[in-house]
Amino acid sequence: MTNQSRQKNNIFGTVLTDVAPASNYRGDSEDNRSILQKLPYPDGDHTVFSAEAIRNRLREMLREDGLKSNRSRLKNQKEPTVKYDVFPNAREYADDKCFGFLALSNKDGKEFQGDSFLRVNYAVSLDPFPHKFRSTMHQSPNIEGGAFKNAKGSALIYREVHVSAYQYPFGLNLNDLRAEDDPELEKKWKKWAAYLLRAIGELNGVAGNHARTMFPFGPVSTVMRFTARRTPDFDLYGFKPEPEKSQWELLEGLVDGRLAKEEFYIGGRIAREHPELKLLLENVDSTTQNKLKGVNVFKTAQGAIDAVIKAANLEVEA
Repeated sequence: MTNQSRQKNNIFGTVLTDVAPASNYRGDSEDNRSILQKLPYPDGDHTVFSAEAIRNRLREMLREDGLKSNRSRLKNQKEPTVKYDVFPNAREYADDKCFGFLALSNKDGKEFQGDSFLRVNYAVSLDPFPHKFRSTMHQSPNIEGGAFKNAKGSALIYREVHVSAYQYPFGLNLNDLRAEDDPELEKKWKKWAAYLLRAIGELNGVAGNHARTMFPFGPVSTVMRFTARRTPDFDLYGFKPEPEKSQWELLEGLVDGRLAKEEFYIGGRIAREHPELKLLLENVDSTTQNKLKGVNVFKTAQGAIDAVIKAANLEVEA
């Protein structure tokens, strides 16, 4: 069976955030220094946000959007704590379906597992963490009298801060949304997937309890592929600090025909600033000679997300 005759059922995407000071995703403290978590790369250590932190915030956003959710986070506990209202049920609860679960039956001890249909990887800083000028100093106040006292006195606190953009990939397999025995259930699952993709388009508050500083995780640029291929076939971490080098391998693959142009949806700043993508966006006469003609381009990342939702037929009445 050729790729052309196979049904498109995979959505792959990568998101680039804007540049801002980041200090949310912290590791173990060193005395009174709050350090950021990092991963080693050939050009140095890059700061990261975990996939779990991204998934947790998306889960909360679906609940905020009014979708029926089973799991909730208890805020006033000494350790990360969640509560399930009922035993996980992917047919009834959007979060159980979107993010999966692992549970033991209280009655017979059997294990039940529901796989997540959303795949996410680490959000990685675009720039390596600098060797200098990488922390700020704050002073916590002394609490005198009143209802409580946290410490004996005031203290100096050092916080590592990284001024950078972040990029992270995600993927969905539409086969996970099929319910051949129940068309209405399938419509509901598709609706949940559309909500989830739109939440990615305005993601914020990532890092759970550590999300005390405002760092929007919504995309300023996104590249998405809707395809029958089971692999994305483009660099999911392809954005670079130098704008002219961002997604260079992807764009080269589109130009020379290795990648199917009509399967790609590119939106946001990269579409507005890349010379040939910009011409497509403006729909000027020279587009007939444009080597990227056929790629779906949009002024905003949200425009690209909405177009993929429509192409994947996720906009259905449930």
